[in-house]
Amino acid sequence: MREADLKTAAAARILAQISLLMSRFPRIFEIDLNPVSLGDDEEGAVALDARVLIDQV
Repeated sequence: MREADLKTAAAARILAQISLLMSRFPRIFEIDLNPVSLGDDEEGAVALDARVLIDQV
């Protein structure tokens, strides 16, 4: 697999994981991941900094 394809797959996986996290915890209002390091298939994607806003129902 090409490096670009591996990075695309890693990005897709982290987006799917964030989506799952937000669906399981509906009080999460916003997630900001910046920057995200995209590695190869084994390394995956790593959020180097994150901010999570929680709704105060």
